[in-house]
Amino acid sequence: MTVERPRGRAASVLFVGILIALMAACAALLAVLRVDDSMFVDAKAFYCAGQALDAGRDPYLNASLTACQNGLHTLTLHDWPGSQNIAVPVPFPPLALAPFALLALLPFGVAIVIWSGLNIVAAAWGADLLRRALPGLPAPLIGTAVVMSVLPAGVRLGQPSGIVFLAVVGAGLALRERSRAGVFGWPLVAVLQPHVALPACASLLVAPWRLARWAVVALCGALLALSALLAWRLSLEYVLRVLPAHAEANLSDSSQLALPSALAAAGVAPHAALAFGDAAYALAIVVALVVGARIAQLYARPEALVWTTAMFGTIAAPHLHTQQLCCALPGALLLCTLGTAPLLTRIATYGLAIPWVSLLTLKWGPGFALAAAAGEWRRPSPRALLALAGLGGGLCAFLIGLALLLTHLDHPLHPVLIVRPPAQALAEVTWAIGIAVDSAAFRTGTLPARAVTWAAELVLLGIALAAARLLPQHSKDAVRLNGTSVPIG
Repeated sequence: MTVERPRGRAASVLFVGILIALMAACAALLAVLRVDDSMFVDAKAFYCAGQALDAGRDPYLNASLTACQNGLHTLTLHDWPGSQNIAVPVPFPPLALAPFALLALLPFGVAIVIWSGLNIVAAAWGADLLRRALPGLPAPLIGTAVVMSVLPAGVRLGQPSGIVFLAVVGAGLALRERSRAGVFGWPLVAVLQPHVALPACASLLVAPWRLARWAVVALCGALLALSALLAWRLSLEYVLRVLPAHAEANLSDSSQLALPSALAAAGVAPHAALAFGDAAYALAIVVALVVGARIAQLYARPEALVWTTAMFGTIAAPHLHTQQLCCALPGALLLCTLGTAPLLTRIATYGLAIPWVSLLTLKWGPGFALAAAAGEWRRPSPRALLALAGLGGGLCAFLIGLALLLTHLDHPLHPVLIVRPPAQALAEVTWAIGIAVDSAAFRTGTLPARAVTWAAELVLLGIALAAARLLPQHSKDAVRLNGTSVPIG
């Protein structure tokens, strides 16, 4: 794939090397110090699901996962004395579990090094592709945004955040460069996060390139055929049982950022909240296709179709955690270059990238908000960096203090005890019980942090509509000729 290289190959090697070293050092330090109970918790669940597949067991059942997860000390939370009967669920389609079946053939220590290394390298590679594709943005801004978005939740928990982020970036650039392998391969990689892969594939289906449309049709046909031939029972179980149970379990999660969780927190009935969330997700994809196509046409940026649709689809996903927000970053960073409210766009991009919920749940979380100052580095200016660090630190202190107050005024934390779940119970069933009780004490406390992310998301969606000329705007990057606004950016 060829993209603009205004600073040469040496700059790319240096940029990627710095990001890899930074993320690897942070992950290794956390793993060695063992200061985080949830370190690699999702990676352990994926590994155990792979073991279940290798042994011919159902990877979605609680009984198939508990023994392996207990052996890896997946849940070591002191307030969950019944955690030996709780399994962390794996909400991936059966074909997406194939890589973990291979990793499960290795000892867990080796597997986690390989998996984390792939995640980190993919995130750094995707950041460099963005840096070269968006030469108008400073490299520190892109690097800082990617590290803050991928490392605290994605790499720390073992989620495939960096890999799917790279897939979104690669799919957009494949459309721009008319890469035949790219328009087929990158959406295939994105299948690790189905609610991200769906809008990405939808954008390629309406792309003004026939080969891209045929590639997506071929990819969907191949995935359906393989699912039917190799894992039709698991595929049906995933669609009919796992997805609904997972969506319902996430409603009470205090770290959820999806619309159904916000509606449930506001008192909307669970089934109504889930139905409204699904409808909003479908509508968001349709709107995103229109907005992305308009931006691609107005600014001659074909990649905007994929990146904008992925941003809308990620933000409107029926279930959304911090680790998945990185898939919206390419669209947000692209908006920073279009000249529509540039300062507001940059602030909203930081609001999207900074893991606000992590500020409340991790001892080292505030450091990531302070790190946002590095993204505004232009030249050695201690005064500017201190001002930005002070602003970020003040906001962190306010959010943490408010969260502690709200948590104190909300519900006390009660221990969770689950004894002998049914043999055919999904992992989501026990997980839902545990997470509901655990989150009861923090659901209100995390609202301020989640509100910052929600505000940033709404601002970015509004700016995308304005950039597509679907909202009234006044931009300095347009001139008027005979009463007609003509973009010059």
